[in-house]
Amino acid sequence: RRHDVTGVSILSAQGGAEGTATCSATFKSGTSMATPVTAGAAALLRQYLMEGRLPGYIAFTPSAALLKAMIINSAQDVSVRYASNTCTGASTSISFGANAAPNNNQGFGRVQLNAVLPLSEGEFETYVHDNRALTSGESHSYNIVVASPGGGRSIRDLRITLVWTDPPASSAAGKILVHDLDLLLTHTNTGVQTFPNGRAASADTLNNVERIHIANTSLTNDDAYVVTVTAKTLVASTTQNYSLVITGNVQSDRGILGSNNNGGSGGGGGTGGDDDTEKEGRDAAAAIFATIFVLCVIGLIAFIAYKRCYVGAHFSGFKKVSSRSARARMAANQSNNRTDFVMKSKNLPSPDHKGASAVI
Repeated sequence: RRHDVTGVSILSAQGGAEGTATCSATFKSGTSMATPVTAGAAALLRQYLMEGRLPGYIAFTPSAALLKAMIINSAQDVSVRYASNTCTGASTSISFGANAAPNNNQGFGRVQLNAVLPLSEGEFETYVHDNRALTSGESHSYNIVVASPGGGRSIRDLRITLVWTDPPASSAAGKILVHDLDLLLTHTNTGVQTFPNGRAASADTLNNVERIHIANTSLTNDDAYVVTVTAKTLVASTTQNYSLVITGNVQSDRGILGSNNNGGSGGGGGTGGDDDTEKEGRDAAAAIFATIFVLCVIGLIAFIAYKRCYVGAHFSGFKKVSSRSARARMAANQSNNRTDFVMKSKNLPSPDHKGASAVI
C-alpha cells in the first residue's frame, strides 16, 4: 500500500504566469494536495486533545501514533476519481467497497475530522487509548456495546484503528515490519471474528496500521463485542507501545486518560481535565500532610518512651545510689560522734558526791 490517506480533487490555489497576479483556483489530486491538508488536520487534532476538548477525557499530549490512528479512523471512502481537474466529467471508480479494505488509489480514504471528533453531543462516542505497552505474546481486551443514539438518529458505523510506531528495519530485511501487533474484533454472542484491513480470515502481518470498519447496517442495538490487541512478535525490544481509537455509537471504558466528565460538547472535556488536575494536587497535598503528621506522632511516642524507659531508669538508679551514699555517710558520722563522746567523757572530772568519794 502506497499511502494511508489521500487528497482527491481538492480545490487549491492556482498560480499564473510569472509576474502575473491571479486569484484563480483549481482542483488537484495527489500527495501535493493530501500532505498540507493532513498536516493541518494533525495540528488541529493535537491542539484539540492538549486542550482537553475530547469529551470524557483529560487534557494530554498525544503520541504521534495516536494522531495517526485518529486521522486514519476518520478517513472516508472516496468513490470516484475524475479525469479532469474538476469535480465533473469522466470519472473512474476507486472505491474500496463494502469490505472497507484500503487500496493503492486512496489508502483508507479522505480525512474528515468530524468523523472522529464528536462535535455534537450524543452524535457518537470516541474512545482513545494511548501509549499502552505490550510484551511479546501479551493481549489487551476492550469491551464495547452498541448503544442507539436516540433522537431518531441512526446508528453510525463502527470504526476501530490500531497504530504503533514500529522500530526501523534493516536495509536488507525481506520484511519491513519489525514488531507485529494484531487487531481483532469478536462478537460476544455469536463468536464471529472480524479481521482488519478487509482481510477475510487472517491477521495483517505486513502493516503497522490496522483498521476494522463495520457498516451500520450490520450493527444492532445492544450488540456486544470484544476488541483485542495482541503482540504477536517483538524483535527489537521486549515491549511495544500502541494507540487505539474506537468511534461509533458504542459504550466502553475510557481507560487511564478518561476523566469524570463523560459528556458535553467538544469543549466540555477541558473542564473535566482541569478538575482532575486540581483534585490530584489536593490529594498530593493531603498525602504529604498525613505523612508529616504520622512522623510527628511517631517521634513524640519515641521521645516519651525514651524519657520513661531510658532516662527514667538512670535517674531512678541515681536516686538509689544517692540514698545509699547518704545513709553510709550518716552512719559514719554517728560512729565518729559516739567515739568522740566516749573520749571526751574520759577526760571529764568526777562529780562530787556528798558522803562518798570515788577513785577512777
